[in-house]
Amino acid sequence: DLQQLVTAGTIAGIMQTMVTHPLETIRSRMSVGSSLGDKHGRYSGMVDCARKCMQTEGLGGLYKGFAPALAMSGPYVGAQMTFYELIKRS
Repeated sequence: DLQQLVTAGTIAGIMQTMVTHPLETIRSRMSVGSSLGDKHGRYSGMVDCARKCMQTEGLGGLYKGFAPALAMSGPYVGAQMTFYELIKRS
């Protein structure tokens, strides 16, 4: 039962990262562009940023840094959900 909780939580963390990582990448790219003093902005918005990234780097551009994020989030969410469930049951 404990192994099932850990496995379910880890899979949830992996799925969460797969969905949210492209959005985090876009947010980071937009933040870095504005913090470098780019007055006109490299991107006019999130959609523009995603479009330009896809045109220049393909889908993989939105998933840069995915492996470290996945290595962190899978075990973290797995442990978090497991402990939550165990505490809720006791």
